[in-house]
Amino acid sequence: MANCDEIELMHWTILQEGLQMSITSRDGKWPGGDCFTSTRKFTSGTVQRLLESAEEKKIAVMAWCIWEILEPCTRLCKGDPVYGDCPAYARLNKDGGEEFICGGKAHDLPTGGFYQIADFVKKVSLLDRDTWETQWLNLRPQGGSLVYGEYFKDEPPYVVPTLEAEVLLRRAKEEKWQRCMGIDFGSNFYACFLMQDPLTMIWYAYAEYWHQGTTTDLPLTEHGKRVKLQDVLGWNSRVPVYADPSGRQAIRDLEVGEVGIYCTPANNDVYSGVNHVKKLLMRRQSDALPGLRIFHRCARMRLELSRLYVHKLHKDGTTDKDTIIKKDDHGVDALRYALLSFETVGTGRYRLRHLRGVW
Repeated sequence: MANCDEIELMHWTILQEGLQMSITSRDGKWPGGDCFTSTRKFTSGTVQRLLESAEEKKIAVMAWCIWEILEPCTRLCKGDPVYGDCPAYARLNKDGGEEFICGGKAHDLPTGGFYQIADFVKKVSLLDRDTWETQWLNLRPQGGSLVYGEYFKDEPPYVVPTLEAEVLLRRAKEEKWQRCMGIDFGSNFYACFLMQDPLTMIWYAYAEYWHQGTTTDLPLTEHGKRVKLQDVLGWNSRVPVYADPSGRQAIRDLEVGEVGIYCTPANNDVYSGVNHVKKLLMRRQSDALPGLRIFHRCARMRLELSRLYVHKLHKDGTTDKDTIIKKDDHGVDALRYALLSFETVGTGRYRLRHLRGVW
Protein backbone atom coordinates (compact mmCIF):
# COMPACT_ATOMS: atom_id res chain seq x y z
CA MET A 1 0.00 0.00 0.00
CA ALA A 2 1.38 3.39 -0.99
CA ASN A 3 0.23 6.16 1.37
CA CYS A 4 0.96 9.79 0.59
CA ASP A 5 -0.37 12.89 2.36
CA GLU A 6 -0.65 16.53 1.20
CA ILE A 7 -0.46 15.64 -2.50
CA GLU A 8 -1.74 19.15 -3.36
CA LEU A 9 1.79 20.38 -2.59
CA MET A 10 3.38 17.68 -4.73
CA HIS A 11 4.45 18.21 -8.32
CA TRP A 12 2.42 16.15 -10.79
CA THR A 13 5.48 14.27 -12.11
CA ILE A 14 6.49 13.25 -8.59
CA LEU A 15 2.98 11.94 -7.95
CA GLN A 16 3.31 9.83 -11.11
CA GLU A 17 6.34 8.13 -9.53
CA GLY A 18 4.30 7.43 -6.41
CA LEU A 19 1.58 5.77 -8.48
CA GLN A 20 4.08 3.09 -9.54
CA MET A 21 5.07 1.96 -6.03
CA SER A 22 2.39 -0.42 -4.75
CA ILE A 23 2.38 -4.12 -5.76
CA THR A 24 0.19 -7.13 -5.01
CA SER A 25 1.47 -9.72 -2.52
CA ARG A 26 2.88 -12.95 -4.03
CA ASP A 27 -0.02 -15.07 -2.80
CA GLY A 28 -2.53 -12.58 -4.23
CA LYS A 29 -4.34 -12.09 -0.91
CA TRP A 30 -3.31 -8.48 -0.56
CA PRO A 31 -3.88 -6.40 -3.72
CA GLY A 32 -1.68 -3.39 -4.31
CA GLY A 33 -3.38 -0.14 -3.40
CA ASP A 34 -2.80 3.59 -3.29
CA CYS A 35 -4.14 6.00 -0.69
CA PHE A 36 -3.51 9.67 -1.41
CA THR A 37 -4.87 12.35 0.88
CA SER A 38 -4.86 16.14 0.91
CA THR A 39 -6.91 19.27 1.24
CA ARG A 40 -7.64 21.08 -2.03
CA LYS A 41 -5.95 24.46 -2.14
CA PHE A 42 -5.85 25.46 -5.80
CA THR A 43 -8.43 25.59 -8.60
CA SER A 44 -6.21 23.65 -11.02
CA GLY A 45 -3.82 21.86 -8.66
CA THR A 46 -2.95 18.19 -8.24
CA VAL A 47 -6.07 17.32 -6.22
CA GLN A 48 -8.45 18.95 -8.71
CA ARG A 49 -6.67 17.22 -11.58
CA LEU A 50 -7.13 13.82 -9.91
CA LEU A 51 -10.78 14.56 -9.12
CA GLU A 52 -11.54 15.38 -12.74
CA SER A 53 -10.06 12.11 -13.95
CA ALA A 54 -11.42 9.98 -11.06
CA GLU A 55 -14.32 8.43 -12.98
CA GLU A 56 -12.23 7.63 -16.03
CA LYS A 57 -9.39 6.14 -13.96
CA LYS A 58 -11.71 4.38 -11.48
CA ILE A 59 -10.39 6.28 -8.47
CA ALA A 60 -12.60 6.06 -5.38
CA VAL A 61 -13.14 9.54 -3.92
CA MET A 62 -13.89 9.98 -0.22
CA ALA A 63 -14.48 13.56 0.92
CA TRP A 64 -15.40 15.08 4.26
CA CYS A 65 -15.41 18.43 6.05
CA ILE A 66 -15.09 19.70 9.62
CA TRP A 67 -18.81 19.30 10.40
CA GLU A 68 -18.53 15.52 9.99
CA ILE A 69 -15.71 15.06 12.50
CA LEU A 70 -16.29 17.86 15.05
CA GLU A 71 -17.66 17.10 18.50
CA PRO A 72 -20.88 18.98 19.42
CA CYS A 73 -20.33 22.36 21.05
CA THR A 74 -21.78 23.08 24.50
CA ARG A 75 -20.47 26.65 24.84
CA LEU A 76 -22.60 29.76 24.40
CA CYS A 77 -21.83 31.63 21.20
CA LYS A 78 -21.97 34.97 23.01
CA GLY A 79 -21.58 35.77 26.69
CA ASP A 80 -20.42 32.32 27.82
CA PRO A 81 -19.64 32.55 31.60
CA VAL A 82 -16.33 30.69 31.11
CA TYR A 83 -15.15 31.48 27.57
CA GLY A 84 -16.89 34.75 26.77
CA ASP A 85 -17.87 35.53 23.14
CA CYS A 86 -16.76 32.78 20.75
CA PRO A 87 -14.21 34.11 18.22
CA ALA A 88 -15.17 31.33 15.81
CA TYR A 89 -18.81 32.46 15.66
CA ALA A 90 -18.34 35.34 13.21
CA ARG A 91 -15.91 38.03 12.07
CA LEU A 92 -16.20 41.47 10.55
CA ASN A 93 -16.09 41.59 6.75
CA LYS A 94 -14.51 44.34 4.67
CA ASP A 95 -17.77 46.36 4.77
CA GLY A 96 -17.91 46.30 8.55
CA GLY A 97 -20.76 43.79 8.69
CA GLU A 98 -20.83 40.41 10.43
CA GLU A 99 -19.68 37.41 8.41
CA PHE A 100 -20.47 34.00 9.92
CA ILE A 101 -17.73 31.41 10.36
CA CYS A 102 -19.33 28.74 12.55
CA GLY A 103 -22.48 30.77 13.16
CA GLY A 104 -23.61 28.34 15.88
CA LYS A 105 -23.71 25.32 13.57
CA ALA A 106 -21.43 23.33 15.90
CA HIS A 107 -24.33 23.08 18.39
CA ASP A 108 -26.41 20.97 16.01
CA LEU A 109 -23.87 18.24 15.20
CA PRO A 110 -24.43 14.55 16.00
CA THR A 111 -22.43 13.04 18.84
CA GLY A 112 -19.37 10.97 18.06
CA GLY A 113 -17.09 13.56 16.51
CA PHE A 114 -13.46 13.34 17.59
CA TYR A 115 -12.17 16.85 16.74
CA GLN A 116 -12.28 18.88 19.94
CA ILE A 117 -14.13 22.19 20.17
CA ALA A 118 -11.18 23.87 21.89
CA ASP A 119 -8.91 23.13 18.92
CA PHE A 120 -11.64 24.14 16.47
CA VAL A 121 -12.19 27.55 18.08
CA LYS A 122 -8.48 28.26 18.44
CA LYS A 123 -7.60 27.44 14.83
CA VAL A 124 -10.68 28.52 12.90
CA SER A 125 -10.83 31.99 14.46
CA LEU A 126 -7.36 32.71 13.01
CA LEU A 127 -7.96 31.44 9.46
CA ASP A 128 -8.58 33.62 6.45
CA ARG A 129 -11.82 33.09 4.55
CA ASP A 130 -10.31 31.17 1.62
CA THR A 131 -8.54 28.67 3.88
CA TRP A 132 -11.67 28.16 5.99
CA GLU A 133 -13.85 27.47 2.97
CA THR A 134 -11.46 25.30 0.95
CA GLN A 135 -9.59 23.32 3.60
CA TRP A 136 -12.18 23.06 6.38
CA LEU A 137 -15.49 23.13 4.51
CA ASN A 138 -14.08 21.29 1.47
CA LEU A 139 -15.49 23.85 -0.98
CA ARG A 140 -13.89 24.42 -4.35
CA PRO A 141 -11.26 27.20 -4.26
CA GLN A 142 -12.44 30.62 -5.40
CA GLY A 143 -9.69 31.04 -7.99
CA GLY A 144 -7.59 33.78 -6.45
CA SER A 145 -4.78 33.13 -8.93
CA LEU A 146 -7.10 33.02 -11.94
CA VAL A 147 -6.93 36.14 -14.08
CA TYR A 148 -10.73 36.15 -14.53
CA GLY A 149 -11.50 34.25 -11.31
CA GLU A 150 -13.62 36.99 -9.74
CA TYR A 151 -15.35 37.85 -13.02
CA PHE A 152 -16.25 34.57 -14.70
CA LYS A 153 -17.91 31.41 -13.41
CA ASP A 154 -18.48 28.41 -15.64
CA GLU A 155 -22.25 28.54 -15.17
CA PRO A 156 -25.25 30.68 -16.19
CA PRO A 157 -25.58 33.59 -16.78
CA TYR A 158 -21.93 33.74 -17.91
CA VAL A 159 -22.44 30.53 -19.92
CA VAL A 160 -25.32 30.38 -22.39
CA PRO A 161 -27.20 27.03 -22.29
CA THR A 162 -27.99 25.22 -25.54
CA LEU A 163 -31.68 26.13 -25.88
CA GLU A 164 -31.08 29.84 -25.31
CA ALA A 165 -28.13 29.69 -27.72
CA GLU A 166 -30.37 28.38 -30.52
CA VAL A 167 -32.78 31.30 -30.05
CA LEU A 168 -29.93 33.81 -30.09
CA LEU A 169 -28.43 32.32 -33.27
CA ARG A 170 -31.78 32.55 -35.06
CA ARG A 171 -32.10 36.20 -34.08
CA ALA A 172 -28.53 36.91 -35.14
CA LYS A 173 -29.15 35.46 -38.59
CA GLU A 174 -32.44 37.26 -39.13
CA GLU A 175 -31.31 40.63 -37.76
CA LYS A 176 -27.74 40.49 -39.13
CA TRP A 177 -25.99 41.19 -35.85
CA GLN A 178 -22.52 42.72 -35.73
CA ARG A 179 -19.83 40.03 -35.67
CA CYS A 180 -16.06 39.81 -35.29
CA MET A 181 -13.37 37.16 -34.87
CA GLY A 182 -10.08 36.68 -33.04
CA ILE A 183 -7.26 34.33 -34.07
CA ASP A 184 -4.21 33.15 -32.11
CA PHE A 185 -1.55 31.47 -34.26
CA GLY A 186 0.80 28.59 -33.47
CA SER A 187 0.79 24.80 -33.49
CA ASN A 188 -1.98 25.27 -30.92
CA PHE A 189 -4.28 27.25 -33.21
CA TYR A 190 -7.40 28.98 -31.90
CA ALA A 191 -10.14 31.09 -33.47
CA CYS A 192 -13.17 32.52 -31.66
CA PHE A 193 -16.38 33.87 -33.22
CA LEU A 194 -18.28 36.72 -31.55
CA MET A 195 -21.59 38.46 -32.17
CA GLN A 196 -23.29 41.41 -30.47
CA ASP A 197 -26.97 41.81 -29.67
CA PRO A 198 -27.87 45.37 -30.84
CA LEU A 199 -30.65 45.67 -28.24
CA THR A 200 -28.72 44.71 -25.12
CA MET A 201 -25.18 45.36 -26.47
CA ILE A 202 -24.09 42.01 -25.00
CA TRP A 203 -21.26 40.20 -26.79
CA TYR A 204 -21.61 36.45 -27.29
CA ALA A 205 -18.75 34.03 -28.02
CA TYR A 206 -20.87 31.66 -30.10
CA ALA A 207 -18.35 29.29 -31.70
CA GLU A 208 -14.68 28.35 -31.64
CA TYR A 209 -12.06 26.43 -33.59
CA TRP A 210 -9.34 24.78 -31.50
CA HIS A 211 -6.51 22.58 -32.72
CA GLN A 212 -3.99 21.31 -30.20
CA GLY A 213 -0.77 20.55 -32.02
CA THR A 214 0.73 18.16 -29.47
CA THR A 215 0.31 15.16 -31.77
CA THR A 216 -0.22 16.55 -35.26
CA ASP A 217 0.55 19.87 -36.86
CA LEU A 218 -1.43 21.38 -39.74
CA PRO A 219 -0.57 23.91 -42.44
CA LEU A 220 -2.25 27.31 -42.22
CA THR A 221 -4.32 26.60 -45.31
CA GLU A 222 -5.93 23.64 -43.57
CA HIS A 223 -6.56 25.68 -40.42
CA GLY A 224 -8.20 28.35 -42.58
CA LYS A 225 -10.58 25.85 -44.20
CA ARG A 226 -11.56 24.41 -40.82
CA VAL A 227 -12.10 27.86 -39.30
CA LYS A 228 -14.66 28.69 -42.00
CA LEU A 229 -16.53 25.45 -41.35
CA GLN A 230 -16.89 26.26 -37.64
CA ASP A 231 -18.85 29.47 -38.24
CA VAL A 232 -22.39 28.32 -37.51
CA LEU A 233 -23.76 31.65 -38.78
CA GLY A 234 -22.16 31.08 -42.17
CA TRP A 235 -18.79 32.41 -43.26
CA ASN A 236 -18.79 36.06 -44.26
CA SER A 237 -15.56 37.61 -45.54
CA ARG A 238 -16.75 41.08 -44.48
CA VAL A 239 -16.66 40.15 -40.78
CA PRO A 240 -13.60 41.82 -39.19
CA VAL A 241 -10.92 39.34 -38.11
CA TYR A 242 -8.23 40.40 -35.62
CA ALA A 243 -5.17 38.17 -35.38
CA ASP A 244 -2.01 37.87 -33.32
CA PRO A 245 0.12 40.80 -34.56
CA SER A 246 3.36 38.84 -34.08
CA GLY A 247 2.25 36.47 -36.86
CA ARG A 248 2.58 38.87 -39.80
CA GLN A 249 3.58 36.12 -42.19
CA ALA A 250 0.73 33.90 -41.00
CA ILE A 251 -1.69 36.78 -41.60
CA ARG A 252 -0.46 37.06 -45.20
CA ASP A 253 -0.63 33.29 -45.70
CA LEU A 254 -4.29 33.19 -44.64
CA GLU A 255 -5.17 35.79 -47.26
CA VAL A 256 -3.79 34.00 -50.32
CA GLY A 257 -5.38 31.33 -52.50
CA GLU A 258 -8.57 29.55 -51.53
CA VAL A 259 -8.32 30.43 -47.85
CA GLY A 260 -9.23 34.10 -48.22
CA ILE A 261 -9.34 35.04 -44.53
CA TYR A 262 -8.37 38.72 -44.37
CA CYS A 263 -6.97 39.60 -40.95
CA THR A 264 -6.08 42.85 -39.26
CA PRO A 265 -3.16 42.80 -36.79
CA ALA A 266 -4.78 42.98 -33.37
CA ASN A 267 -4.21 45.48 -30.61
CA ASN A 268 -1.99 43.40 -28.33
CA ASP A 269 -1.93 45.61 -25.24
CA VAL A 270 -2.30 42.74 -22.75
CA TYR A 271 -3.32 44.63 -19.64
CA SER A 272 -5.70 46.99 -21.44
CA GLY A 273 -7.23 43.96 -23.16
CA VAL A 274 -7.62 41.94 -19.97
CA ASN A 275 -9.21 44.86 -18.18
CA HIS A 276 -11.55 45.48 -21.12
CA VAL A 277 -12.69 41.83 -21.02
CA LYS A 278 -13.14 42.07 -17.24
CA LYS A 279 -15.27 45.15 -17.71
CA LEU A 280 -17.48 43.25 -20.16
CA LEU A 281 -17.77 40.25 -17.81
CA MET A 282 -19.14 42.38 -14.99
CA ARG A 283 -22.86 41.91 -14.37
CA ARG A 284 -24.93 44.98 -15.17
CA GLN A 285 -27.47 46.59 -12.86
CA SER A 286 -30.10 46.87 -15.60
CA ASP A 287 -30.57 43.15 -16.28
CA ALA A 288 -28.05 41.36 -13.99
CA LEU A 289 -26.38 39.93 -17.10
CA PRO A 290 -22.69 40.25 -17.97
CA GLY A 291 -21.74 42.20 -21.07
CA LEU A 292 -19.92 39.12 -22.41
CA ARG A 293 -21.40 35.62 -22.41
CA ILE A 294 -19.93 32.34 -23.65
CA PHE A 295 -21.92 29.65 -25.46
CA HIS A 296 -21.74 26.26 -23.76
CA ARG A 297 -20.24 24.70 -26.91
CA CYS A 298 -17.08 26.86 -26.54
CA ALA A 299 -15.46 24.30 -24.25
CA ARG A 300 -11.85 25.45 -24.65
CA MET A 301 -12.73 29.08 -23.99
CA ARG A 302 -14.64 28.18 -20.84
CA LEU A 303 -11.80 25.96 -19.63
CA GLU A 304 -9.20 28.71 -19.92
CA LEU A 305 -11.40 31.38 -18.34
CA SER A 306 -12.42 29.23 -15.38
CA ARG A 307 -9.30 27.14 -14.67
CA LEU A 308 -6.19 27.57 -16.82
CA TYR A 309 -5.42 31.27 -17.35
CA VAL A 310 -3.61 32.28 -14.17
CA HIS A 311 -1.38 34.83 -12.49
CA LYS A 312 2.00 33.83 -11.14
CA LEU A 313 2.03 32.72 -7.49
CA HIS A 314 4.75 33.83 -5.10
CA LYS A 315 6.44 31.21 -2.91
CA ASP A 316 4.34 32.35 0.04
CA GLY A 317 1.15 31.56 -1.87
CA THR A 318 0.16 35.16 -2.61
CA THR A 319 -0.77 36.22 -6.14
CA ASP A 320 1.50 38.34 -8.34
CA LYS A 321 -1.15 40.29 -10.25
CA ASP A 322 1.48 42.03 -12.34
CA THR A 323 2.45 38.74 -14.00
CA ILE A 324 0.28 36.46 -16.14
CA ILE A 325 1.69 33.03 -16.96
CA LYS A 326 2.13 32.66 -20.72
CA LYS A 327 0.52 29.24 -20.99
CA ASP A 328 -2.94 27.85 -21.78
CA ASP A 329 -3.95 31.25 -23.12
CA HIS A 330 -4.87 30.67 -26.77
CA GLY A 331 -8.61 31.13 -26.35
CA VAL A 332 -8.42 34.08 -23.98
CA ASP A 333 -5.80 35.76 -26.20
CA ALA A 334 -8.05 35.43 -29.26
CA LEU A 335 -10.98 36.76 -27.22
CA ARG A 336 -8.90 39.73 -26.09
CA TYR A 337 -7.64 40.41 -29.64
CA ALA A 338 -11.18 40.51 -31.00
CA LEU A 339 -12.92 42.57 -28.33
CA LEU A 340 -10.22 45.15 -27.63
CA SER A 341 -9.35 45.57 -31.32
CA PHE A 342 -13.00 46.01 -32.29
CA GLU A 343 -13.13 48.94 -29.87
CA THR A 344 -9.76 50.49 -30.63
CA VAL A 345 -8.34 49.65 -34.06
CA GLY A 346 -9.29 52.54 -36.30
CA THR A 347 -11.92 53.90 -33.91
CA GLY A 348 -10.00 55.91 -31.34
CA ARG A 349 -12.55 55.02 -28.69
CA TYR A 350 -9.82 54.20 -26.20
CA ARG A 351 -6.69 56.17 -25.50
CA LEU A 352 -4.21 53.39 -24.71
CA ARG A 353 -1.41 53.48 -22.23
CA HIS A 354 0.57 50.75 -20.51
CA LEU A 355 -1.07 49.55 -17.29
CA ARG A 356 0.70 47.77 -14.46
CA GLY A 357 -1.36 45.22 -12.65
CA VAL A 358 -4.63 43.53 -13.56
CA TRP A 359 -7.30 44.12 -10.99
